[in-house]
Amino acid sequence: MEAKIEKISELSKLLSVKNRMSDDLFHLFGKFGIGHLLSRLSLEKQVGVSASELILSLCLFRIVGESIHSICKHKIYELSNHGKNCFYRMMIRPQMDWRRLMNHFALRYMCLLRKYGEAPQSGTTTCFIIDDTVLEKSGVRMEGISRVFDHVKGRCVLGYKLLLCAFFDGKTTIPFDFSLHQEKGKQGDCGLIKQQLRKAYHTKRNNGSPDFKRFQECKMSRLEVTMDMLRRGWKME
Repeated sequence: MEAKIEKISELSKLLSVKNRMSDDLFHLFGKFGIGHLLSRLSLEKQVGVSASELILSLCLFRIVGESIHSICKHKIYELSNHGKNCFYRMMIRPQMDWRRLMNHFALRYMCLLRKYGEAPQSGTTTCFIIDDTVLEKSGVRMEGISRVFDHVKGRCVLGYKLLLCAFFDGKTTIPFDFSLHQEKGKQGDCGLIKQQLRKAYHTKRNNGSPDFKRFQECKMSRLEVTMDMLRRGWKME
């Protein structure tokens, strides 16, 4: 996100010294009211570490270029007191609707643009941006994993295709929707041998849960999912 919001533009200065990140960045993220948002969307956890705290921590880990493993192993920033399993359990929660969270996060961001006088002028050309990229992985037992073609490397790699939909308002690019995809390949075996396919992770899901829909989308064509994203984006705008 490239908006020139006065408060959020301080982010680059704060990140120049990693040791100061926790208090200052938590204050900035507080502008988005993630805790209130999770409660309103019924996505907050009922027991244990709060979902908002875990999500904020995950965002901070990403910003400073650290993984959950490295943060917890080296006790960086004192953000790993709860252990790595809390973060992993949070990310695989069947009830966690990451799409709704991202949608509302984008809407909140646009509200902040208007609040700080950075909203685009009327008549500004706007558009949706669709992009897909490769998320390369190393574990063949991951659910839905396949060999996907990487246009940068010019060959197939093990991983997923990330499909991202963003809204460009004339000055800011705001991602608001996403999906992960596998590629079946010509043989329909996802580029894996039979032994790898048998050992891949599988789990039963409730038909109405968000993770059931995510897994169904993983097997759909990216063009079909793109059309769904654009329809949702048109309603949001």
